[in-house]
Amino acid sequence: MFLEDIPSFGRRLHMDTEELQRSEREAWQLIHAKTKRGSAYRRRNHEQFATFFPEGHRTSLREIVTYAAEVLEGGLNFVGTRAYLLDQVHPRALRLIEKHGKDYWPLTWRGTEIHTDTVQPQPRSCAADAIHLARLFNRTTPGRTHITYVEGITFGPDVPIMLHAWNARGWGGKCRDWSHYSVSHWSRYIGIPFTLTEWEELRMLIAPQENACPLLFADTHFPLIEGRVVEILEKRKG
Repeated sequence: MFLEDIPSFGRRLHMDTEELQRSEREAWQLIHAKTKRGSAYRRRNHEQFATFFPEGHRTSLREIVTYAAEVLEGGLNFVGTRAYLLDQVHPRALRLIEKHGKDYWPLTWRGTEIHTDTVQPQPRSCAADAIHLARLFNRTTPGRTHITYVEGITFGPDVPIMLHAWNARGWGGKCRDWSHYSVSHWSRYIGIPFTLTEWEELRMLIAPQENACPLLFADTHFPLIEGRVVEILEKRKG
């Protein structure tokens, strides 16, 4: 699977301009409604997911990560392509994901009432969303394995190939993506997990101001933390 083969996914092409501006709650209500339109939307996503990921959630994005790293290392970019958001990722961070990244299986939010919650994920704030969810769960369920912050690459019929943040329990291979809860079960994920203590240490090296939630692997951020991230990952191997 190479980026040239990627069909026109990740743009909600069958949604109009007004619908693209919907909140995650509104997207959920549209997509999961028991209407002809909702049914058609879900059917189309199922078909697109099956076409592009023939092994379903056993399909890895590692090959895409490798290819993207090669392109960026060669001084090229993805401007004008469906993978343009990968230009925001540091190529050495992609190599780290290639080597240490874990493939994640997203748990569905279907059957929940998450869209009725007062607090909702914010647009273009996946790191802050993931940190909020981890802190909330770790505080309210102290006896269980802690929720980790995961950062890496995601892609699906409604999600462009992009740097993203989500959550997992401990080092397990199943994840929750609150930022994209309306469509996450149609996406694939590969990333590196960090405890909240590790994330806070790395965050302070990038943006020490209070409440900052930077994406660790962004092109301008990763050089500031690269050495420390490598130390953390090497220590885990030991």
